Amino acid sequence: MKETWTLGKIAAEVEGRLSGSADPTSVVRDFHIRAWSCGPGSVFLPIFNAGPQMTQRALGRGAVGALVDTHLADSIPHIWVYDLQSAAMKLAQKRRASFDGQVVGITGSAGKSSTKAMLAQVLQSSGNIYASRNNQNLTPYVTATLCSLPPTTDVAIFELAMYSPDMVGKSSELAQPHIGIITSIGMNHAEYHDNPEEGIIKSKTEIFWGMKEKGTAILPSHDSAFEKLRYRALESGKVNRIIECGMTCGDDVRLVEAIEHSTYSEVTISAFGETARYCISVPGMHMIQNSLLVAATLKSLGKPLSCMAKMREYQPPTQQYSTVSSTF
Repeated sequence: MKETWTLGKIAAEVEGRLSGSADPTSVVRDFHIRAWSCGPGSVFLPIFNAGPQMTQRALGRGAVGALVDTHLADSIPHIWVYDLQSAAMKLAQKRRASFDGQVVGITGSAGKSSTKAMLAQVLQSSGNIYASRNNQNLTPYVTATLCSLPPTTDVAIFELAMYSPDMVGKSSELAQPHIGIITSIGMNHAEYHDNPEEGIIKSKTEIFWGMKEKGTAILPSHDSAFEKLRYRALESGKVNRIIECGMTCGDDVRLVEAIEHSTYSEVTISAFGETARYCISVPGMHMIQNSLLVAATLKSLGKPLSCMAKMREYQPPTQQYSTVSSTF
């Protein structure tokens, strides 16, 4: 993937109309659906807050224009399209189709953001990494993240959340991960399901149906739903390798020893027979368990376990919550 987008190229791709004030040669750096997160070179996607006020706020932060399906004054740089959501999806699909790096998708009831941040941390010295921002993990954010993929990215990491029963599946179909991670299964968002336990497992495991063929599933063997997760991964027909992470002798990535201190943890693991020792800069068994998933991902990507030494520098991600319509 080598193409750099400009406003003119984007307008042509989505069959949109450039306003007279928009410079078709303006280089686009990224896409945002919140005005406050825009910066120099951004394109604003006002999926939640349409109208001139939010667009002007985005432009004031350096955005080169907005992609809109509402009518704005010609003096406001923008691309008008018939349907914003469809246009954004089209751009995301084009970017994904031209992307030849590795894609990792992470879902689960808890631990998504921390696992994503850990993985991005340990991969820093192994190439160009691009990860979804903060906990922006719903389908509109996944769309914007895909549109924003830099041309030089080696590994892209997407956090996929469930705000409706089919949202993980929709997001996975967009991202098309090579590696699918499920961190845990809990009762978060039980209100969306008539049978919460089975419904949550079904919704979370839809990540596997959106994966590339011959993908890898990374699963927590200590989770009570593990056998059901494993069955669903195989049922998808997209997974030909399952990496089990936990604390038993049969696990592919196994916790050998954990020494928990008040502000950090010392961890020893065995990954496919290779031993690694590292420190995690924040305490807690859940962080230790998430680190097993990270180590499994390193092995799947063909990266050395020595990268786990970067866990000493890990900092928990900032949480910025947003609501979104489940009809996207």
